Amino acid sequence: MNKAPQKWHRLAKATDITIEPSGMLIRFTDGRSHRLRVLDHDDHWLLRGLVVRHAALAFDSEPMLAAASRNRQMQLCGLSVDEKAHLTAHCVVPKAGLKPDEFKLLARHLAAECDRLEYLLTGRDRESSSR
Repeated sequence: MNKAPQKWHRLAKATDITIEPSGMLIRFTDGRSHRLRVLDHDDHWLLRGLVVRHAALAFDSEPMLAAASRNRQMQLCGLSVDEKAHLTAHCVVPKAGLKPDEFKLLARHLAAECDRLEYLLTGRDRESSSR
């Protein structure tokens, strides 16, 4: 049996997904987009997207409470505040038995949640402004 690690690149192939060195850029039909990092672990991938940087947090005094409140409403992904005080969203994707459609569904869902919350907090699309 081949024990070579699964490559997420081949699972993510789609016209709306651009593979990048450390992740992917997912484009939405409304012209917006969101970038995700992909971290490879033994039995899963961790997809992570930046929602807003510390300077853009509308709830600057209580980011952990706001993230915890939003986590109670989300099902496939979660929110956290990283070591730089950036609000990030993440999704754990188990490798065992994973099909390309499942990987893309989770990646698109996470990107959409990141983008939606980014827009609610800032009114902007960071990926569109960095092109």
